[in-house]
Amino acid sequence: MFNGQILRELRLLNGLSRDELAKKMEMSEQSIWQFETGHAQPKLETQFRLSQIFNVNFEYFEGDSSKISFERSAIAFRNADATSKKTISVQEVYLNTLNRYVNYLENYVLMPDNFIDNLSDKVLDLVISKASISDIAYIARKELNISDDNSDLMFKIEKSGVYVIERMINGAADAYSAWSKDFKPYIVLGREKSSVRRNFDLAHELGHILLHKMVDFDSLTKEELQKCEDQANLFASCFLLPEYRFIEDFKTMVGTKVSNPDSYIRMKKQYNVSIQALEYRAYKLKLLTPAQNSYFYRLITKKNYKIIEPLDKEIPLKLPGKLKSILDVILSNELISLEQMLTELRVNSDFFCQLFSIDSEFFDKYRTNQNISDLSNIIHINSRKF
Repeated sequence: MFNGQILRELRLLNGLSRDELAKKMEMSEQSIWQFETGHAQPKLETQFRLSQIFNVNFEYFEGDSSKISFERSAIAFRNADATSKKTISVQEVYLNTLNRYVNYLENYVLMPDNFIDNLSDKVLDLVISKASISDIAYIARKELNISDDNSDLMFKIEKSGVYVIERMINGAADAYSAWSKDFKPYIVLGREKSSVRRNFDLAHELGHILLHKMVDFDSLTKEELQKCEDQANLFASCFLLPEYRFIEDFKTMVGTKVSNPDSYIRMKKQYNVSIQALEYRAYKLKLLTPAQNSYFYRLITKKNYKIIEPLDKEIPLKLPGKLKSILDVILSNELISLEQMLTELRVNSDFFCQLFSIDSEFFDKYRTNQNISDLSNIIHINSRKF
């Protein structure tokens, strides 16, 4: 029997309103509402058309709704999206669906110990003992063993146990993060950002994961939400730019021309952090006066560096790789064929590509693999492949 809740989930998963889906289907918005609420059953040809739009099999609509794996109050949104009901609903459905399929994939692999969970417990103890965010960031960086130039930031965060995904995010959010009820941390990154800005987003969301694991964001006032944002920003700044090295490099590389954005280009290449984030860190360390800070931002505007800075197009963008590695281990080792996996899940490969932000070509080499095995077939993923 057609499950209207499944239709609602798929609609939100694709970021569509009822009106937008109705236009795609060439029917009324009321009809979509009736299907979702169970007041009417769609005809077979309508169900077939829906399955084409959402890249699922016809039988997908007869399944159970995704298990609620995330409390809405546990999702750390930027303030701009905290009041957008549509954005919250879309991302909530996305996280629940994502976690459902991650759990499915994890049935086939023996994952390394969840290091990030232990680190978050250590950070909680530090927060309780009133440790500074600067000290917490220093300890987290040391525990994760981040390279001096931050070039392995994405890899080390994923290796620690965090699932990182990129996708188009509705609204104004740059990224968001959350812990699932089964203690899996997720970071969802927006697209169309430079590598250095993505690094700051990663560190910012890592700050939320470590500092705000137990926070109920729904219960916070606007001022309290802003405080959490400020804490995550400070964490990211201290995490990416450790004070003990930063001050010395600043004096050597930037010199006396502290208000000139171009003076920070060498440091940007050294740390893989944006010019504006470098100056922000320097200003907070009192390496610039308020007047010098103001002049710096006037020059940022004058030079049109607010969106695109020097080296932005030269520094390669790092992409998440953990989910692709898991899929590769499963399919390359013939634990299950691609065809059986898609049949069991009642989806096609385009559904996976959209959910995991994977290029469609990724699955091409697995399409002739016919070997099949059951869930008892387990393989260990080595440390390099997560």
